[in-house]
Amino acid sequence: MFVFAFAFEYGEENMKLTYEDKKLAWSSAVESFQTAEDQMNKKWGWYVWHKLASPELAAKYKAARERYLDALRDREAGVIIKSCENLVKGLRLIDDEISVNNKPDDLFYLTARINKQNYYFVSDPLDMHRIMPVVKGKEPIVYTLEEIVRIIEASMTKEADNIKQAFPGAELQSITFKHKADMIDDEIPF
Repeated sequence: MFVFAFAFEYGEENMKLTYEDKKLAWSSAVESFQTAEDQMNKKWGWYVWHKLASPELAAKYKAARERYLDALRDREAGVIIKSCENLVKGLRLIDDEISVNNKPDDLFYLTARINKQNYYFVSDPLDMHRIMPVVKGKEPIVYTLEEIVRIIEASMTKEADNIKQAFPGAELQSITFKHKADMIDDEIPF
């Protein structure tokens, strides 16, 4: 990233960068910005921080984000990198500003006790690490939302999905498969 920052500062025409150098600098800048924005969402809530910011700072951030999106569409590596740097700085300013009068929410998780087992459900791996001290000694089984979706997708849940779609608000209590799909001989599609 230093190489590209040097080129941006002194003019790209004065320093020949390979396509791979530009690609690495571009992706690093975007990852840095996305991580910073993800952390703000995690700390303050999904874009709640944008609503808590002063109108002036929120407008500046919005304009900077639009410049970033324009640069992405135009595939302008130097502008993308500079935009990402500006957005990260903007996020820090917003965080500093709203931290004066606000405190972020505590860790959010869902829990269920089923068959004498404690289950905890969190939004992502970061929350999984944050919840471990909270549930220490409770013999927890902790899943992230992504893991739950992967389990659902990997399991035979088509029938349950069909029932939930046909009867909105229905509560799933258990799933038992006592037959094979080819054994069903009726007109009900689930």
